[in-house]
Amino acid sequence: MQVSNAQPRSSAGRLTGRLALVLGAGSGIGRAVAEAFVAEGAHVVGFELSAKKCTDLKAAQPDIEVIEGDACSRSDLARAVVASSRIAAELDLLVNCVGIFDFYRGLSEIDADKLERGFEDIYRVNVLSGLLATQACLPMLRQAKGLVILTSSSSGFYPGRGGVLYVSSKFAIRGCVAALAHELAPDVRVNGVAPGGVLGTDIRGSRELGLGAQRMRADAERVADLQALTPLKVAMTADEIAQSYVFLASDAGAGMTGEFLHPDGGLGIRG
Repeated sequence: MQVSNAQPRSSAGRLTGRLALVLGAGSGIGRAVAEAFVAEGAHVVGFELSAKKCTDLKAAQPDIEVIEGDACSRSDLARAVVASSRIAAELDLLVNCVGIFDFYRGLSEIDADKLERGFEDIYRVNVLSGLLATQACLPMLRQAKGLVILTSSSSGFYPGRGGVLYVSSKFAIRGCVAALAHELAPDVRVNGVAPGGVLGTDIRGSRELGLGAQRMRADAERVADLQALTPLKVAMTADEIAQSYVFLASDAGAGMTGEFLHPDGGLGIRG
């Protein structure tokens, strides 16, 4: 379903021959990024926690090497690095699209006995996963003069787009991008994408906050809600968001590090 005004354009071949490891590749933005990279000629290793999503991804995209694992597990990430090294000695692109949500829970709405566990859960998935993956892949990334792309959110720039734990975790990713870009230059570039509300992401809530069964809505009402929020009156799809990752991964983004793209319908210009 195309619900924004923009139509993604492909000039297939922008990533020909490059090797990408995409975390969270089984659904939502991660899957859209993996498929967009394949369409642009990249070799892709898709990393996903859900066994069912792994099966679905492999059936739909047989050219993708699919690894089932937890992005917060060093041993699982090591398996992904080994799988990548079988394809090439150098890793050009590492993309982290792993994340969980707090469904707008303010501090006063979180039970005192759940706050610490909820904090650890959200920060572990949203922040630590990207650091662990970057560390695991660093030798291959340095060899390739590669690129890391971390996923923040409009929540990491404008409060009110999530609850206190989610928003602050997405602000933390901004710090990770800045610190890693400074530390790893000139060998590895590090950038981020900060989408606004996205349709069809299948993002789940934190189990430690009692939200593990919740999923983001994708009905007509949510489309209308997202359109009403954005100056461009759009509700972005994962396929459209993926084009920002393609831009950063392509030669067009070669001069950028420590930067963010904001496919959010213009949230930053709201008065």
